[in-house]
Amino acid sequence: MNNINLYFNLLEIGKRIKLVRGKLNQADFGRKLGLSQAKLSLLEAGRVKKPHAELLFKICMQSDPPINLQWLVTGIGTRYVGRSIDVDPNVDPRFELLISQIRDIKKEGDYVILGKIQELVESKE
Repeated sequence: MNNINLYFNLLEIGKRIKLVRGKLNQADFGRKLGLSQAKLSLLEAGRVKKPHAELLFKICMQSDPPINLQWLVTGIGTRYVGRSIDVDPNVDPRFELLISQIRDIKKEGDYVILGKIQELVESKE
């Protein structure tokens, strides 16, 4: 099995969020997510240090079919859920287990912080 180093590059995540947004302007896409245009702009520019996982899940659900969270956060795997994700040699098999563990993490109320997810990923390496 390939030893894949999972890390979070906020600028790259921002670029992928912009791809998910597609032709919608930031104001319209932001409204769908419950964000202002300014906050979405910061997110896409990689200037939000710890985006909430709940927000990342919302972004994934804005597409049909939904966006693969692993792709959104790491760039690894296929862009959409359900599109030959199992046969992609770049998919880290630990990801599904991590997602189930991430759902159990609670911090700052009901929000999961991306930094906490990164700590979980790094602990599995």
